[in-house]
Amino acid sequence: MCTHTPTTAADLVHKRRFPAEVEDAIESFRRQFGGVLDDIREDLGERIVQAGPTDAETVAELVIAEHEDAVIASLKEGGREGVDAGRRMASRRFGLDIDFEQEPTSAIEAVEDVVDSFADDSLDEMATRVGSDLEGWLEEGLGVDDIADRIQSRDYGQQLQDRHAETHARTLVQGASERGNHEAMREAPGVVGERWNATADGRERDTHAEADGQIVPVDGTFIVGAERLEHPGDPGAIIEEIANCRCYATPVFEDDLTQDELAQLRAGQRLNV
Repeated sequence: MCTHTPTTAADLVHKRRFPAEVEDAIESFRRQFGGVLDDIREDLGERIVQAGPTDAETVAELVIAEHEDAVIASLKEGGREGVDAGRRMASRRFGLDIDFEQEPTSAIEAVEDVVDSFADDSLDEMATRVGSDLEGWLEEGLGVDDIADRIQSRDYGQQLQDRHAETHARTLVQGASERGNHEAMREAPGVVGERWNATADGRERDTHAEADGQIVPVDGTFIVGAERLEHPGDPGAIIEEIANCRCYATPVFEDDLTQDELAQLRAGQRLNV
């Protein structure tokens, strides 16, 4: 068991940055998923030369599909690292008493349950984007050797990482870290609710700004737009509400509330809606 001196919720509201634990998990995922993308890119370059221009897009789809297991494994590992990062962040920042020897099974399962569909979308998007690149190069009149050279180039490798590794890192890993944060609040004694905090810098979604300050019971759900989210970045929500989300939840303790507010929260009601 472990406790730390907490950072207050007010400190986080006015000074928002991804915590060190989450940034480390995001960077770890970027490197890992970047390696998967490099393997895909290398196979693409080799196979397109063998297949010729008429089958280039088909080969791209096949090569990407052949790497499905590696993509799924990388996404699941990123999710697990995110959950762990979220729990450690919650312990350090809020002084929550967390048993780190106990694996957060429900949090990991919740993240992994959506990885398969997330991976399907990822693979489809990758195939579509690469296919579009190939189509453009063929229309330019490039031969297969030139196309292979472009695919193998450092610039194209960075382009793939910007499109996929960066987006997934901010969406999947950050969402998983908030799941870990959520589980830490559920585990910790004394936490009665959670508060939604939007990063108000002019780039936040309108629905997230409207949810700012909303307090729900620790086992409740936030109302965000037309969605019900267990936590920011909830992977069960539609992608429009979670992609690159920078919102975060903070714990609410009994002494943060009036007696009337506490009674409402214990009755399952939301506050500040």
